[in-house]
Amino acid sequence: MIATLHQRRFYDTVLADTDLVTPLLARYVDGGPEPAVVDESQKWAAAGRARGTMTFAYGMSSNQSEAMTAFCSVKDGDILAVNGPPGTGKTTLLQGIVATELVTRALEGGDPAVIVGTSTNNQAVTNIIDAMKKAMASKDSRPWARRWIEGADALGLYFPSGEKEKEALKAGYLIASPGRGLGTMEWKGFPERERDTVDAWASRDAWINGYYSSFYPASLRQSARSTFQVTVLRGRVTISALLKMASRKSAPG
Repeated sequence: MIATLHQRRFYDTVLADTDLVTPLLARYVDGGPEPAVVDESQKWAAAGRARGTMTFAYGMSSNQSEAMTAFCSVKDGDILAVNGPPGTGKTTLLQGIVATELVTRALEGGDPAVIVGTSTNNQAVTNIIDAMKKAMASKDSRPWARRWIEGADALGLYFPSGEKEKEALKAGYLIASPGRGLGTMEWKGFPERERDTVDAWASRDAWINGYYSSFYPASLRQSARSTFQVTVLRGRVTISALLKMASRKSAPG
């Protein structure tokens, strides 16, 4: 009943203000042209783009690679449908898409992508979070293969219903739940850590230490770290700048 009530409110709101209809919602409701097929030009264009991966355990099959090419070609409002029986690699493909979005935004120097996973049942959503968590728990020892927030062992933030919160916490999920003032800074759960100064500084230190452990010789780390910390505090370092610095440090000679 509660879900139906929210749906009705959503429909009433959209009908009252058509400016709220996004290209994706319009395509979903009204349909569109015939589905496009990945052609050779798209494959060549996608081959030159950066791709991310969450684990080295599995490479992409030809079908997964074609689906990734289709994803790299989607435009605002497009819908990409991926279908397959259990065990055919849909979750691995999803991991690759998430990783590719993160890498692409980092190289462009833009804000991190906000990726929403939704379903008609909780199990499908928690399956995605579990798969991401498993990938993060791989035996990759590189500092940059981990999250820099202490205790954050997964990429996914879970938004369970109120009646499922205790169950989700017991299962170890990072959850978020609205406070009494929806749309305010009253979100509970993991978002509360963003408002914790001590937690924020600990994450910053982990990030700096990981960067210098990866790209600086041991003899230069301390002096370089001290200089870099000042720069970070002044807010003058972007992800793209860091990647350029890292490439210079790792270049031969």
